[in-house]
Order: sequence, then structure tokens, then C-alpha cells
Amino acid sequence: MQTRRQGNAKSRRNALKTLRKRDCVGLLLVGKCETGKSSLVNRWINGDYKDYYIPTVEEFYLKSYGVMGHSVNVGVIDMSGSWDFPGMLDLYFNKADSIIFVYEVNNKVSISEMFLFYQRLVKIRGENHEVYMTVVGTKMDKQQQYDESTKNEAVDAFIKEIGGRAKHTITSAKLNINVVEAFEAALSNVVANMTPNEDAIKRLDKLMKTNEKKSICSACSLM
Repeated sequence: MQTRRQGNAKSRRNALKTLRKRDCVGLLLVGKCETGKSSLVNRWINGDYKDYYIPTVEEFYLKSYGVMGHSVNVGVIDMSGSWDFPGMLDLYFNKADSIIFVYEVNNKVSISEMFLFYQRLVKIRGENHEVYMTVVGTKMDKQQQYDESTKNEAVDAFIKEIGGRAKHTITSAKLNINVVEAFEAALSNVVANMTPNEDAIKRLDKLMKTNEKKSICSACSLM
């Protein structure tokens, strides 16, 4: 797997150019500041974790990754959690194929922020947007007794708001829990619609063989 990181404004043009390619999945992470978006990305991209906070303005990564039996190029955009750069956020909202809404477990403000980001997405791309969405909770390691089955009504309300079918994954970048699962959930629907499934390939193969037999029979009748 190959990974390339490009930083901030200098790479924006290259990032947007890359996201226009048909073989690249544009994956955008949005969420409140300090929810651990960058830690989540770094754990998935580089396999490491840094136990300190550096505010992110804009980071772009290009990663070749295998998912669902296919190798895809993933352009990962890690955006600032502040609203200081609305123009940049709108650009990526307009180009993304899949969006991960990130919140910190048991942080009510970070959950409320997800609603604001979703409202911004709808403003940019409309109610009938074709963007795949997933929801990721972070920092479960901070909870002394965290039970994954515990219901969070505010998160449930958000998932209902965005359509009710979004995959919800609870993670810890520090302990490397469910990080791969979170990104694969964000990519799977996109990849499934980029490539034909096995049944479709079998149907196509059967159709081609049938047409081939018909062509042979037609040729024989003319002899």
C-alpha cells in the first residue's frame, strides 16, 4: 500500500485534481476540533499514534488500499474542525464521495456539531445528494467503563437525520480499536457501486456466451 501526504493550501489544487479522477474515492472527515480526526487518519494511514494535539487546517493523503477484493485509490481530506475556512469546506463537500462525521464519545457539543456540518452539506449539494455517510465515535479509551451497546440518543437522532442507514462505529485511535473497520465502512458502499459484483459478472458472462452461440448458429445457417 502506498501513501502520500500533501499539506495545506499548496496541495489543494492537486487534491481537487486527484478527486476528479474516476478511479479515486474522495473521503472527507468532518467534526468538531479535538475530536481526534487526525489521530484516526494517522492510525489508519501510518499505523501510529501521537499523544498530543496539533490543530489541523487542511491535510490531504493519497492512499492505495484494498477493500472488498479491489484496489482503490483513496484521497483522504482531514479538515479543520473550526468554521474559519468555510470556502475550503464547501469545495471538499462538493467533491467528496464519502463523508465520515466524527464525534467524541460522550461529548455532547461534538455531537451537536455533526448536525451543523450535515446542514452545510445539504446547503452545498441539496437534499438529494449522492454522498455516502458514516458516523464515527472516537476516544472510547477515555471512558473507564465503555459498553459499545450503550445507546446515545443524540447520535441516534443524528443518524436518523441523515437517512437512518449510516454505519456507526466506535473507535480508539490510541488503542487501535475499530479504526480499520471505520474506514472500510466509509469505503465499502462507494467501492460496491464502482465495480460490478460477482453476480453481475456471472450474468454478463452468461449473456456473452449466449450471444456467442447465437452468432455461431446464425453463421452456420448461412453456409
